[in-house]
Amino acid sequence: MDIQRPITGVTNRAALETLCGLLARHVPSVGGTVTLAVVTLETGAAEQDATLERALVRTVDEAVVRHLVTTLSS
Repeated sequence: MDIQRPITGVTNRAALETLCGLLARHVPSVGGTVTLAVVTLETGAAEQDATLERALVRTVDEAVVRHLVTTLSS
């Protein structure tokens, strides 16, 4: 992934997107979801599929709401 860049000169964005997707799915957090959105936009997948972009925005919104509810209920 990013560690390959000094050797290959290229970041493996597909692998990075997969990793971020798994992290966002299994350990949901606002930061993880935003990272997934950024990586997805950088790979160009969101440009090809506007539905994916809307889903990412919805996911970020849901993560923010979950975080606020958890924080305020503590």
